[in-house]
Amino acid sequence: MYRTILFEHIPKTAGSSLNRILAGRYSRRFATNRNLNPLKSAEEFRNLSEPERNRLKLIHGHATYLYESYYPEAYRFTFLRDPVEQFLSQYYFIHRNEVHVSHEDILQLEDIEGYLDYARQNFQDNLQTRVLSANSSWITREAHAWDRDEEGNGAMFRAASARMDDFDLVLLTEEFDASLLILAKQLNWKQDPVYLRINVTQNRPKQSDLPPELIDKIRDLQKWDLELYEQAKARFEVSRKEGVNEAELESFRHKTKNMQRYGFLKTRLLHKLGLAGKSS
Repeated sequence: MYRTILFEHIPKTAGSSLNRILAGRYSRRFATNRNLNPLKSAEEFRNLSEPERNRLKLIHGHATYLYESYYPEAYRFTFLRDPVEQFLSQYYFIHRNEVHVSHEDILQLEDIEGYLDYARQNFQDNLQTRVLSANSSWITREAHAWDRDEEGNGAMFRAASARMDDFDLVLLTEEFDASLLILAKQLNWKQDPVYLRINVTQNRPKQSDLPPELIDKIRDLQKWDLELYEQAKARFEVSRKEGVNEAELESFRHKTKNMQRYGFLKTRLLHKLGLAGKSS
């Protein structure tokens, strides 16, 4: 008997690339990001019959904590990312993504400093802690009891930490290739998961390009995510030592680099032929 897989995709942690990999390996799956609204997706899921839900091998996307009661024995995993990098990627992605729910709001802000206050007011700060604590304020934009004071934030962090401890695997965006190999072994994939990166925020300033005082403000805002990330890093180091060696990692990186090169050349050719966006 297989265990249904639940992938908790925290925004801007390379989850879009992984969702594509997973979609290619599991046909009986349910994506939670339909209509760009995880809560509406959960309503659709509840309308499935029990046999339909039982046939699913994979639930993947945002807010899979909404599905855990249906799959108490599920294999659960997630990716975490350096909280400053996640926050910067989040801001620039929303700024350039016209269909994002916050896009028009972000355009009204003068700069990323304005987004610090916006994120705090709209519960987009400490997003990794929010998601892993199963706090949906980041979706609803309505305050949870945890959001009202520092003591509540601490309770949210402890809930996130405890839930993360119960996951089968906690991986890191900064170690994406090694993470993929560890995941492939645990899920018994027969072929290496070579991939093309998608949904990457382009032409985004690096941390080193930004004023140090701004980075300090982001770190202050992302206090709980920083603590959670340190726990995730320590756990990942154990998984890496046990699950992958440098030789196989180097081989995988070589295969992936060739795939990236092939994808780039294919895209250029399609543009030249006027067929970009028409290939399957």
